[in-house]
Amino acid sequence: MKFARRVAGRIAREIDAIRLFRKMGREFRNDPNYRPDLVAQGCLDRTQHGIDDSAILNRIVISYSKAKIAQQNAPATYQVSNEWLPIYNRNLRNSLKFAAL
Repeated sequence: MKFARRVAGRIAREIDAIRLFRKMGREFRNDPNYRPDLVAQGCLDRTQHGIDDSAILNRIVISYSKAKIAQQNAPATYQVSNEWLPIYNRNLRNSLKFAAL
C-alpha cells in the first residue's frame, strides 16, 4: 500500500511538472531567452583535468576573507543571521585555510 501511494505521488508530481512546463512554454513562447532546447547542453560535464586553478581559488578566498573583515563594520542588516552562522563557521572553515597556503 505504501509503495502504491509513493508511486501515485510521484506520478502526480511528474504530471504537475509537465503541466507547468507546457504553461511556461506558452507564457514565454515569444521570449528569445526561452530556450528549453539548450538545457541538455547546459548540463554537460565541463570538468577540465590537469588545470591548476589554485591562483584563482586563492584570489576568491582572499576576497572572501577581506569581505568578512569589511562586514564586521557593516550595519546589522548585512550581518550573517544566526541560522547561517553554523554553516559559515563549520562548512567554510577548510576553504578559508586554503588562503593561508
